[in-house]
Amino acid sequence: MSTDAPQALALVELAPTATLVADREGKLLYANAAAVQLFGWALDDLVERRSIQDLCPPGVAREMRRRYLGRGLGGRMRLERARSEILTAGGDRVPVAVSAFPIENGGGRATVAFFVEDIRDQVRVEDQLARLQGRLDHGERQVLLAELAGTAAHELNQPLTSVVGYAELLTRRLDPNDPSRPAITIILKEAERMADLVRRIGKVTKYETKHYVGESRIVDLDRAVEPEKRGG
Repeated sequence: MSTDAPQALALVELAPTATLVADREGKLLYANAAAVQLFGWALDDLVERRSIQDLCPPGVAREMRRRYLGRGLGGRMRLERARSEILTAGGDRVPVAVSAFPIENGGGRATVAFFVEDIRDQVRVEDQLARLQGRLDHGERQVLLAELAGTAAHELNQPLTSVVGYAELLTRRLDPNDPSRPAITIILKEAERMADLVRRIGKVTKYETKHYVGESRIVDLDRAVEPEKRGG
């Protein structure tokens, strides 16, 4: 690669950011020490022997080129910290932020400078934050469900107690042969079953769901209530 600015190249060589220069076909014309370290290839194996396509997972180089050319964006020919991936000599995929812009080679042919920043630590932190946010969201659902369950149990318990009480009173007062007695017995039995469900709802401690109809889900009381707390 021809250079009209040796001092600038010396600075690039010492830069901690991996820097590559490629021609229009993607063939590498220059790589600094940071690029050699990041990609894991010897300098002689990179410059003049490799292309941008060799240093990217399948399809990534084409996508970077499309974004670089900015089709639909006025052909701006620039990337600024674009998220992408590179491929090391050992076959590892490394997340990177790529910035690219056109430069002039000494022979007048347009070339492209790629500044590749290894963002593995950043991605790792983002993944950890995402997992933490997921746990926080789950914790918020747990708290909300417990509060709703407690409220529902409290509000339903009083009218159900009245239904059970009046059903028991009617059962005691009705003649054994009264035709209404079977219906009252069913009301009492179902009210007691509902009261048991309400007690279980009041003891919900976990956000656990199960499939219901179609794609909908409902709270799974068998799993949402701690085993030692089930019953009443």
